[in-house]
Amino acid sequence: MACIVLLAGLPYFILFKETDPILSFWISTVGLSFLAVFYLSLLLLALAYSDGWFGRILRTPWLKALGTISYGVYLYHWVVVGLTFAIVQHKRPWAQTSAEHGLVFLALVVTIAAASVSWTFFEKPLLKVGHNVKY
Repeated sequence: MACIVLLAGLPYFILFKETDPILSFWISTVGLSFLAVFYLSLLLLALAYSDGWFGRILRTPWLKALGTISYGVYLYHWVVVGLTFAIVQHKRPWAQTSAEHGLVFLALVVTIAAASVSWTFFEKPLLKVGHNVKY
């Protein structure tokens, strides 16, 4: 029920776009807190009904793969988006046109590729070493 109530607030993010969400007091306080509670409710829904349709969706192979590299995606995404917009548009990242939305998609692809490379050649070997160390 909480997830449905929170879902009702999502149109605000679509219909009432701020000029720059980084500088917006409303988005950086209430808006981001709202999104955090919304995603928490999705997580709790997935845990409570893990055998249901939502749990099955979350167990799809591509989401599992994304979950594996998610820390790298988290670390790299702002750097990649910022560099993409700085190099191509010579401005801060804020997509308003379809060409800029294309840049966001390009940044997504580069971010996932960088996170995959990081996982394969850096994180996974370090985790293997860490699991073999006795302390």
